Amino acid sequence: MKKLLVELGCEEIPAFVQEGAASFLLDFLVKNLKDRGFSVGAGRYFATPTRLAALIDVESVSETVEEERVGPPAKVAYDPHGRPTMALVKFAESVGAKPEDAYVVEKGKGKYVAVKVKRGGEHLKDVLGGILKEYVRTVPLPKRMRWDGSGLTFIRPIRWLVVLLGDEVLPVSLGKLKAGKVTYTGRLPVRRAVEVPQAEEYESLLEGEGIVPDFRKRLERIRRETERFFKVDPERYGEYDTDVERLLYEITGLVEKGYAVYGTYDESFLKSLYPEVIMAAMTAHQRYVPHLEDTGLKAGFVAFSNNPKGLETHRKGYESVLRARLDDALFYKTEDLKRPLSYYVENLKNVTWIKGLGTLYDRMERVREITRRMPKPENVNPEILEFVATHYLFDTATSMIRDGKEFTKLEGKIGYYYARDKLTEEWGDPERANRYAVGIYEARLPKGKRFPKTLEGTAVAVADALNTVDGLLKIDYRWTSSRDPLGIRANVRRFLALLLYGGSGYEFGRYPLREFLELTETYEKREKEWHRLIEDTLPNALAWVQDVFKYEYYPENSSLILQTYDGENVFLSAIKARAYEKVIRGENREKFVTIVKRLRRIAKSEARKLLKEDDPSKVRAYEEKLREVLRNIKEGPLSVIRSIDPTSEDAQNVLKAYEAYLNALLSLYGALDEFFTHVPVMVENETDRLRRLTLLKEALSLVDEILPGT
Repeated sequence: MKKLLVELGCEEIPAFVQEGAASFLLDFLVKNLKDRGFSVGAGRYFATPTRLAALIDVESVSETVEEERVGPPAKVAYDPHGRPTMALVKFAESVGAKPEDAYVVEKGKGKYVAVKVKRGGEHLKDVLGGILKEYVRTVPLPKRMRWDGSGLTFIRPIRWLVVLLGDEVLPVSLGKLKAGKVTYTGRLPVRRAVEVPQAEEYESLLEGEGIVPDFRKRLERIRRETERFFKVDPERYGEYDTDVERLLYEITGLVEKGYAVYGTYDESFLKSLYPEVIMAAMTAHQRYVPHLEDTGLKAGFVAFSNNPKGLETHRKGYESVLRARLDDALFYKTEDLKRPLSYYVENLKNVTWIKGLGTLYDRMERVREITRRMPKPENVNPEILEFVATHYLFDTATSMIRDGKEFTKLEGKIGYYYARDKLTEEWGDPERANRYAVGIYEARLPKGKRFPKTLEGTAVAVADALNTVDGLLKIDYRWTSSRDPLGIRANVRRFLALLLYGGSGYEFGRYPLREFLELTETYEKREKEWHRLIEDTLPNALAWVQDVFKYEYYPENSSLILQTYDGENVFLSAIKARAYEKVIRGENREKFVTIVKRLRRIAKSEARKLLKEDDPSKVRAYEEKLREVLRNIKEGPLSVIRSIDPTSEDAQNVLKAYEAYLNALLSLYGALDEFFTHVPVMVENETDRLRRLTLLKEALSLVDEILPGT
């Protein structure tokens, strides 16, 4: 095998497109070459801001194989005198053969003509152009653009093409580009043409030119260079609404190698600005890595340059740009805090939410009404709840969010800080002010691993998600699994995750789901649509909660909830799924599946011919035994789970009750096995038949307590 190198040189490729497009290139080449009979070995992909490449081991010529192609029936292929008909001539032409090459084969009950054809023996140079064109056409991209008259579209203009098999340039074209062996460095300090002598030297050659083409190697370099100055702890950054892993990944996609420089800013900003604002100013546009220690934010950052020359000059430039951003933020904050919160609440009347659904003020009013009527625990503070529900969107109208483009992602967090500062100023009680303000931030959650920690914030977040879904259904919003720009599915998932989450001190999902849904304007008319959305997103919502909190009373396999969900209570459904996961496994799983299958089958069956039974009294003992087992389950474990009040019972106690119930259901296995062995059900005597069917339906109803209608 030889090394095949394919490189597409482009203008600046977006950071979050590079690795996916390069990986797709490698997989696409491997699959298509294998499909054409080429032997393909190991491969790697490369991605930088200006190139996507793949390097694979491959044989230059595809394997030759002989195939039998079957054509029309023999009686159609030949006339009565044995001469080829037009049907045979056309068939032979279609497979590249001659009529005289045909022979007769038997297929099934008939005779057909067939020919032997050879496939393969193609050279890479003859197929690679078509494969690359198909790659460019089909690679998943967020957007596409044209750049010449070739008709090709790509994420950015393709400016050069390298196709090398060992040291040989393959004569491949892509649009108006012809393949060569010349690649190019980045623009800084100056773009230069570099000849690739052999495909296998590609990576080492570029590394010698100050380029790290392997995306993952470059990512590790960016992390390592950053940690020359301070340790990067993703969880610590997450506390400040900063996804540092995503930031490092994006920086990797902005540089060909990356040269780190440490910059500083005036420490006075640490006192005059909120830490999230400072970090947003660094990360949103400039892609600096903020210096964060266990003790808090420091007045420094790491920035990366593509140009190793003049790093000191670059540092001064980075610091100057950041200073301007921080000055703007301080101006926004100073001006915003001159006005009362009510000023911004009133201004929400001028901010459109979604076309057809009114303003943000209207949205907040509807949410406030839902929070007043929705089920909630008694220890919710009504004054804090009312404050949060009537203020949680106010920061959208502030200068910081409205005008400071890099700070828009801080919606909620700015609301918290402003409310805290204004209420502290008004009341002179920082602790009380913080209790009221924190719900404003929490009403916008959950995001990632950040969930609300207060009942009041959770309640408003539940109401907001519920109201958003209601509003989108009201305007007849259309979505698909792949296209949902207004996020109806995301909001259903958010709503369900908040119901299942218990970190605020209470799982709101303990209340019947209908009590929430009936607060909307659309549930009565679009009930089926609501439940379809819930069933589609419930496993993902549970997986989200479990990924963060790993509750012992919820299942590890979140998809199990689809089997136990009864459409009435998501909290109980999740606990049932956990009980099922713990009890129904190994030998018990086989027994339980057998029970369910037998009961479902008999419940749905309709006998075409009824059986004649000579002496029904002979099987009464088996009926009585099954009836006794059912009675014991009903009077014992079933009565326990029926008496559970999910709004108040400890989750672990509920779980134990359902585990006991499932263990009791397993006792049905022996009784049912004997019943089905000795007792005919579909008999001629209607009284006996109905009695036995009723007995089995009672057993099925017990199963339905755990697996409703599955």
